[in-house]
Amino acid sequence: MSTKTASAPQKTMSTRKYLIYLVIGLFFMFVFGYICPTWGPVTRTGVNAISIFAATLFMVTTGFGLIIPSMLAMFAITLTNYTSVGGIISSTFGSTSLYQLFLVYVLCTGITQSGAGDVFARWMLSRKFVNGKPVLFTMVFMITICLFASLVGASGSLLFSFTLIDSICEALGYGPHSQFKKVYVLGAMISSSIGSPILPFKGMGLLIFGNVSAVLKEGGLPISSGAYIASAFVFAMAFNIIFSLLIKPVFKADISKLKNADMAAIMGGGKIKMNAQQALCFWGFVIACCYSIVQLFIPQDSPIYGPFNNITQAFTFALVICILGLLRIDKKPVINVSKLFKDGIRWEVIYAYCAFSTLGSMLAADALGIKAWLTSVLDPLFGNMPFMFFVLILVAATLIITNFFSNYATAIIVSSLAMPYMLSYGQNLGVNLNVLAAAIVSAANTAYMTMGAGNMSAVFLGQECYQDNAKWIWKWGVLAAVLYIVIAWITNTLFCYIL
Repeated sequence: MSTKTASAPQKTMSTRKYLIYLVIGLFFMFVFGYICPTWGPVTRTGVNAISIFAATLFMVTTGFGLIIPSMLAMFAITLTNYTSVGGIISSTFGSTSLYQLFLVYVLCTGITQSGAGDVFARWMLSRKFVNGKPVLFTMVFMITICLFASLVGASGSLLFSFTLIDSICEALGYGPHSQFKKVYVLGAMISSSIGSPILPFKGMGLLIFGNVSAVLKEGGLPISSGAYIASAFVFAMAFNIIFSLLIKPVFKADISKLKNADMAAIMGGGKIKMNAQQALCFWGFVIACCYSIVQLFIPQDSPIYGPFNNITQAFTFALVICILGLLRIDKKPVINVSKLFKDGIRWEVIYAYCAFSTLGSMLAADALGIKAWLTSVLDPLFGNMPFMFFVLILVAATLIITNFFSNYATAIIVSSLAMPYMLSYGQNLGVNLNVLAAAIVSAANTAYMTMGAGNMSAVFLGQECYQDNAKWIWKWGVLAAVLYIVIAWITNTLFCYIL
């Protein structure tokens, strides 16, 4: 899902609780790491890193938002002498990844404001080849919502899907509390959740992929956003297809009314053809994203590999923005670049990226001893575990935890704890760890079981169709979660070896 944001603390808690949480956060941020005794191989700076990391997570999850805890964390890091202010700025704000994040936000905002995403979704669902084929239509529906989420984010895709589902149910006579509607809404929720992080250029995907990339670089292992995208995309497609095949025999949804439905007519209430502006925004973004995929198929000994690699994904986005900003339709540019840079950039995610990527590097640094300590503690459990079971535990633990805890915090904690073992598997088995970054992000994003699981879980659980039976989600939602874990386990394990 998209970032789990919190309201300003003074609006969501009493002054007393606010002050208590603030004091606790600041104490662990700036004091505890200096007075807590060191242990085992963990150095004083290592203790500080753990303390700052815990304090930042605590403040993020207790209502202080992302920006203030992230800025305080960066300040606290400089006091440990691990790095300087200039070091943090050059490695984060001055990085290609962050520059790329700005550009992706601009393009995604352009797609959203132009309405290209809505038109794309309606076009896919109005194809006549899905008429009279309930399972096929369900597949196309779930895949459409998934791809829509990869462009505009989970929240926009999910809210749009609710409108479509309401139209389908009204046209076909499915009741507001029917199993059909409940299962379709559940499927849309999961499809949006796993679609949003397919591209590691924004939000949680960039944050966790950035953390993993920093550690892979230290361990001398390859970094590949293309491998991330390929594995995330294939898993998302596999889940949507299998979920659609099981929607009747396993999830007990009556899809018979779809057989005689004219979906083109039902979807015809909205535009299904892009205008010139929408088409240019949509296809410009798609073409820019293809850079990472194309890069996978160019041999490193090819004469074009070097020049193509030097272009970078970030500059590809920049080039598309320049082209769209220079092209004119009806005497106006396709996109207003200045306005999109002003409206589209989410600073809370940017500061979280900077803070947590720096903390991730600290926690993984050999000199601080944290990695060695975690290895000694967790080795009895994970030390001799076959890789395929490690992937199973990684996916299952992330999915379960994120449904009761902040999705961002879950992704950060799981990736930090798993990193020493991921490095070991990568160095000893040669598996592609970029795939596991995608597995963590996707699982952490799939939060829907409880109201506090994510920023859209309350919207999802608040849908009218679930109000007659609040326990419904604990049967069918758990079943969907088990299906998720099995498919994610198999696809991610295979891609770790294949890519």
